[in-house]
Amino acid sequence: MNPWGRFPTGPATPKARASAMRHQHPVETLWQDVRYALRAMRRSPGFTSIAVLSLALGTGANTAIFSLIDTVMLRAVPVSHPEQLAELLHRFPGEPHLNGFSWGSYRYFLARNHVFSDVIGDVRAPSPRGSSFTVRAEGLASESVDGAFVTGNFFPVLGVRPALGRLIGPEDDRIQAPGSVAVVSWLWWKNRFNADPAILGKQILVNDLPVTIVGVAARGFTGWRIEMKQNLWLPLAFQATMQPANNYLQSRGGDLALVGRLKPGVRLEQARAEMAILYHQTVPQRRPGGGSPFQSVMRFEMEPAGAGLSGVRDRYGRPLAALMALVGVLLLIACANIASLLLARATSRHREMALRVSLGAGRFRLVRQVLTESVLLSAAGTVAGIALAYAGTGILLRIIRSGRNPIDLQVTPDLRLLLFTAALSVFTGLLFGMAPAARLPPGPCGPREGPATLRCAASPPGAWWRSRWRSRWCC
Repeated sequence: MNPWGRFPTGPATPKARASAMRHQHPVETLWQDVRYALRAMRRSPGFTSIAVLSLALGTGANTAIFSLIDTVMLRAVPVSHPEQLAELLHRFPGEPHLNGFSWGSYRYFLARNHVFSDVIGDVRAPSPRGSSFTVRAEGLASESVDGAFVTGNFFPVLGVRPALGRLIGPEDDRIQAPGSVAVVSWLWWKNRFNADPAILGKQILVNDLPVTIVGVAARGFTGWRIEMKQNLWLPLAFQATMQPANNYLQSRGGDLALVGRLKPGVRLEQARAEMAILYHQTVPQRRPGGGSPFQSVMRFEMEPAGAGLSGVRDRYGRPLAALMALVGVLLLIACANIASLLLARATSRHREMALRVSLGAGRFRLVRQVLTESVLLSAAGTVAGIALAYAGTGILLRIIRSGRNPIDLQVTPDLRLLLFTAALSVFTGLLFGMAPAARLPPGPCGPREGPATLRCAASPPGAWWRSRWRSRWCC
């Protein structure tokens, strides 16, 4: 398509050329800027390589850390209305939070609170090597499966629906007659049973006790604990059958993790105040006959549980935030270095820009050209940074899993992570592109066009602005 519009061989005067350029379609001119920017990057392979590598390190580090922050602190549990969930906690002064209450405290809270529509709990599976059950089934080798004992209202309160069959309900969690039933996760059903619908009614051995699979949880639900992916759930009342010597329902210890669902209109602060009173009323129950004074100095706290239980957030939240700040500074340093390189490069391209001005290009068009080059450079660095982010995330996960108390974090990209990376790419491109854009020569600056305009635009950067007070026209 002829860029000069109705002029078959191009306009004869600079003023006519400028008018023709202004009447081009915006998409067409943007595509011209992109093609020109790609040619400019190809002509300077050394500069392009240094800039892309610097940006890849900055954006890759930021994306890797943000992916962990997203998993640990931001990503909501796939349940109904996660913003209504609140985690019940207590702590000894100066120590980390604990989410572990006795069965008696749970029943007391459930019966006397006025702020929760319901309270649910779970106890992690008993295992000397972690929180797993030993599962055997016909045609399958024995394996350790992460799981938990859950209260009968666990799935109904969370709003989790079955993908197949039914889920554990109050009728399965009767102390006098506990149900020997189990619910498995969708992922485990798919990987171990090839998504066979005949799994319903299948009997498996869990810690050498027979249980019957009655349902498969909704796809994507693997519990509310960030540090593990639970694949098997049993009724809490069944725990006494599996571990008669360590019956949680009769113990005064704190093994039951509790979460409440706030009633509509109830604020977290209001619920915290009421539950603190109920918590201190259970102290005599937890330390009969005087017991340990440790119980009387414990303080009750409450935190939002929409993103899962808070143990991992307490442990890694601050270090991850500090790392995010550090890699943010690293990205700013990379942007400053690239801006300096672009400024040096802009000096060598000043005559080129002056020629574009003399041909009728306005200042807006020049700024858009420079910013287009910067954003394309940033996009190339971001693509390379994503590869580095995957490698960096894997290294961080190996470090986390190799500690004294390893956790099994599963980091998967989602829409939030993709939006963060895209926004980071555009932000960095505009950030280091603004400096050279501010040093561009002005557009056609007076009624007299032609060679004088070229002399004006070809003057050193900033000369026109310094001389503007002396004359209305720079030429």
